Amino acid sequence: MARVADPMAKSKLLKAAREEFASSGLAGARVEDIAKRAALSKGSFYLHFDSKEEAFLHVVNQFFTDLARMTEECTIKIETIKTVDEFREKLVGSDNQIFEFCWQNRDVVRVLHESGHREYEHLLSGFLDALSMMIEANIVELQRRGLYRKDVDAKVASWSITGSYNNLVRQMTKAKTKPDLQMWIQSITRMCTAGLEKR
Repeated sequence: MARVADPMAKSKLLKAAREEFASSGLAGARVEDIAKRAALSKGSFYLHFDSKEEAFLHVVNQFFTDLARMTEECTIKIETIKTVDEFREKLVGSDNQIFEFCWQNRDVVRVLHESGHREYEHLLSGFLDALSMMIEANIVELQRRGLYRKDVDAKVASWSITGSYNNLVRQMTKAKTKPDLQMWIQSITRMCTAGLEKR
């Protein structure tokens, strides 16, 4: 009697791959260890993926899909903002959700940063570019309405802010215990908005 294929094999393998990448890194992960974690055969792995790199790409793509959705859900409706204080308060709220998501997914972020493989860099760069454009659009709108200074270049400011956020997430992935994310968010929000606000 023919064996029935496990309909959950691919999702089991992806979960196992994520765990293996988190513990061994991309370079140290082995297909046989991923299959063993999933309680499946090495052959089953190769029915779904050509290589561990392809499995990693699936894991990373899912992370960025979820992050993009989370970012979209947390986007501040800039047209409803009336004061700088209101914007800062909403920014802290949305950043809190995004940083919490990044903390919960720090295993993927850490491996992505440490992999050293150029084929994954475009995914992070694409997300950071989109984030930078969104920040720039917010700055321009708040400048237009007289809430932010007009003598600061919005594009340069957005690059600086995006870089700061990226560095905070990178530092988060190195932490052994969960940092005080609320304090981090309050600090970065004060730093990123102080130079933009009209005095």
